[in-house]
This record gives sequence, structure tokens and C-alpha cells, in this order.
Amino acid sequence: MNGAPLPTPIEVDLLLIFPPFQRLVVSMENIGIEYIAASVRAHGFTCAMINAGLHGLTVEDMVEIIGRCRFRVLGISTIHWTLPAAIKIAKAARKTHPDCHILFGGIEAALDAERILLEYPFVDCVGLGEGERTVVSLLSALSEARDWRDIEGIAYRKGEAICHTRRSGLIDPLDNLPFPARDDMAAVLDAGGAVSMSSSRGCTGHCAFCSVRAFYGLSRGEFWRGRSPLSVVTEMQEIQERYGARLFSFIDETVVGPGKKGGDRLREIADRIRESDMSCEFFMTVRADQVEKTLFRDLKSAGLRKVEIGIESMAPSQLRRYGKIANTEDNRRALILLEDLGIAAELFMVPFDPGVTRAEMETNLDFYGERFKKRDGYDVSPLSMGNYLYPYPGTGTKTIYAQNGWLKGNHHASFRARDPEMQKVGEVLIRLVGAVEPAFPMSYLGLGNLWINSAGLSEPVYGRIHRMCGELGELLVAVARWALSVTPRPLPIPMEDIAGLIGDLRRSLAGFAQLRKELRGIVSASKNHGVKPQAFKIGNPFARELYALGQQRKLQITDEMQDREPDEYDIITAILDLLTEKAAT
Repeated sequence: MNGAPLPTPIEVDLLLIFPPFQRLVVSMENIGIEYIAASVRAHGFTCAMINAGLHGLTVEDMVEIIGRCRFRVLGISTIHWTLPAAIKIAKAARKTHPDCHILFGGIEAALDAERILLEYPFVDCVGLGEGERTVVSLLSALSEARDWRDIEGIAYRKGEAICHTRRSGLIDPLDNLPFPARDDMAAVLDAGGAVSMSSSRGCTGHCAFCSVRAFYGLSRGEFWRGRSPLSVVTEMQEIQERYGARLFSFIDETVVGPGKKGGDRLREIADRIRESDMSCEFFMTVRADQVEKTLFRDLKSAGLRKVEIGIESMAPSQLRRYGKIANTEDNRRALILLEDLGIAAELFMVPFDPGVTRAEMETNLDFYGERFKKRDGYDVSPLSMGNYLYPYPGTGTKTIYAQNGWLKGNHHASFRARDPEMQKVGEVLIRLVGAVEPAFPMSYLGLGNLWINSAGLSEPVYGRIHRMCGELGELLVAVARWALSVTPRPLPIPMEDIAGLIGDLRRSLAGFAQLRKELRGIVSASKNHGVKPQAFKIGNPFARELYALGQQRKLQITDEMQDREPDEYDIITAILDLLTEKAAT
């Protein structure tokens, strides 16, 4: 723990944890476990939460903290990128707490329940739907010495078989739930993060790569349900009055509900925010085809600052494979409309999938280049150039991977493309993006939330950081075009040509190194080397001590990131190996 004190051991009915990501994520709440914590407390049970990524904690940290605590149930929230850590933590917890009940929940676990239960005997059961009622029912059964296998919405092991109990119903109306437990609010605000808000659940889309619809399909009820505008705005007011928070992020799968009622609900939320005299700003996630001038003008007047859109691709044929409702015309129209309204857009793209073609890649590179040339800011992350369609459980993409034998024994899947040349281009970009991430400003804790300049950077520095994002993106576009030009060459490539390729890569890496050097200077000059004072008193002692531990851990992480140096030799060797090896048939 490097001298940072551990939280005082606690005894609770339920300990909820969100394991660390494979790649650190900060300033982000897990509103799912916060809702569960609030629900079990409302039913008279005691509960504590540990969000590892928010506090900069490692698996080893989590194991040590959990080993000192006492609890009846350990609930572990999972997504794909936290599942390996979840397994390690659960295995260690079983050794130190042989009599506790270990429950896995979340989309990843629910859609992969049979495998988890068969491969990991230390997991007692898996929740198959929304967790609030399931966890309360589990705690009630255990406290009353009833058979917990009778509760709805779980899978469990019986000998060599996996049993599923009766499907649970989706919670409706959502207004019946208590507001989430905000134990970690100090850490969220300390990192410049936005307070997470959930105004609805579910999605009406059918994207081939998304697990959300399959997850909600495990339960009975309507896929999309929205909270009332009164409930949403009342919660926002309470958060602002108690914690002083001004920035909110609606993390709904899609905040705009179906049909006219969906738009009317959002418009009423905007009206109520204005009428409340709250001083706030907020972000929202929407589809491009849902961006409508009148509605978004109303939302902007209430405080809408940024819209997040998963456009995924600008190639029509690729969007059809992805099962997207919005098309390229919708994407263009939404960007123009948002720019006219003065609303920032953050775009998410996935340029690689099993069927990607050279023409599709060139179309997306044209779009990336167009956005990066703006230089007065950025709206699409350069790091997304290494994104590929991952075969998550319950998706059509996983079916394709399974049919082609692309799933590994450890259940991790690397990028796969049917076109051998595009396979090489994808692997080059994925490898390079991972190596240059330290040159990307959004990766740094010390710079806070760069969408709102929460760190109070000077205007020249703030503007320079946004231009750096565009410059980084242009360098990656250049490498991608270079890779596209190299892959058609016949093999073996002559040695004199190899020397030229090495020179090309060194020039590109020199550009990344210069940006990294400049960014390192900005971070060193801007970061606060001391522990920040709390914005408010944290009433929960465990949360207070966890917050103090997290401050220390994140300062260490910032320093470690500053010291990370990509290995030029390893990067060049790996990329040349990819480009010069013969494609597997």
C-alpha cells in the first residue's frame, strides 16, 4: 500500500465491489452498485461499497481490504474488462471468508452465467437481471435461514448442472427505487468528474455488437423504461444542495425514449431544470437520428453541454453489418445541428470488425482526418482508431467469432478480419494505439475533466491540449494510411525496403514522442502534488477512509504515468513482424 493507511475493518451484511479495469478508469461512479446499496439499506440491511477504479485501487489492494472486513454477502459487479479481476478477488475472498455468499452480477456475468458457475466453484450464484430486488431477496432469505435458491432471477450450481430460477421482472416504475447511495461523491468531484444520473433503463436498438438488449431480455417486462421528470430533477437538486455538484452525466443506454413520449419526457426534464433555478450543466448519450433541433435547443437552455454519440463508422456498408438504426446521413446531420446549437459532441467509433474492407477503412480515415484537422478542439478520440468489434456475450459478433473458431481458451478474443490485409492493418493500429496512449491528454488524472477544464488550466494551455489531441490523431491517421500502402506488397519484402519501413516508423514515433514530452511538461506544471481538501464532510467512516486512501493511490498513479516510456524497438519490431508475416489461412 506504499504507506497509505487501509480503511478500518467493517462488518456489514453486504459488501459491494466494482473491480479494477484492465486499463485504469477514474472519476466514474458505478451507479449500479449505488442503486443496490440504497435499496438494501432501505430494507434495513447494512452495506458498504468499493469502486476500485474510482479510487485507483489494484486487485491486491482489494484483496487486502476485503480480507480484513466481515460480511454475509460479497456482491461483485462485472463488465467484460473487469471480469478477470473479479475472478481473482472472489477466489481470494473464498479463502478468507469460507462461509460468505459470493454473488456475481452485471451484464457480463448474467450473459455468461453457466460458464462462470462451471469454471469457478467459489462463486455461489449469478444475478440474471436488475440487481436491486434480487439482492434484497437474497439477504432476506439468508437472514431468515430460508433457501436462497427459491428467489427469482438467479443461476446457481446443483451438482454438475446449472439451474435457473424463475425470470425476474424488470423494475417498473423506476420511480419506486430509492435514489442511489452517493458514498463516493467526494472522489467523483475531486477528480473533476460528472455526477452519474440514470433517467431510464434499456434500449430499443438492435446493434450487433451490444449486449444490452440480450441482458434485459433475460427478465420479464418492457425493454425501455423512463423515470418521471419530477423524480430526475428532484434527485439532481438534492445532489447539488448536499454536495455542491454542478456537472451531471446521464449514463442511460439511450436517454431519448421511443416515440413522441420519449422526446416529451426530455423536454419536461429541461423545463423542470430551468424552473428549479439550478445552476448546472450536463452530458447525454443519444443516437444520431435522435438529435432534433427544437428538443436540443430546449435542452441546451437547461444546461446541456455535450452529447455523446456512438456513430461507430462512416461507411454505410459497415453500419448495416453493425445493425445501427442511424445512418451516415443521420451522423452528418446531427453533427451540423449540434455545431449550430453550440453543443459539443463526443463521438465513439469502432473502425474494425470481421468484415471490414479497405474501402470502409479509407472512408473512416477520411472522416477521422476531417475531424482532427479542426484543431480548435476534438470530438472523436484518436485512441478509438484501435477499437474493434469485441465479441461480448449475447451479441451477434460473438456468434461470428464462435462460428470461425476465433475464441481463445481463456475466453479473450483478439481482433479478427476475414481480409488478411485488413487483419494486418487492424493489428498495427491496435498495437500502436496501446503504445502511444501516454501521449493522450485524456489519460491523465492530473488534468481533471478536460471537457469543462475542471483543473482550471489557463486558456493558452487548455487550447494547446485540445490541439494536441488533433495532432495525435493526425499522426495515427498517417500511420494507418502507411499500413494500408504496405500490406499489398508481395512477401518477402526486400531488405532495402525493410530499412525504409523502419525509417517511416521512427519518424512517426518521433512525432508521438514530441507530443508526449510537451504533455509531460504541462502535467508537471499543472498537477497538485498535495492531497486536496474535501469539498464536504463525508459522513460514512468507511467511505471517508477509502477516499483518503484513493487520493494517495491516484497521486502515485499520476507519477507512474509520467515515468512510462514506450519502447521504440519493441514497437517497431512488433509492427514489422505483423506486416511481413504471411497471413494465416
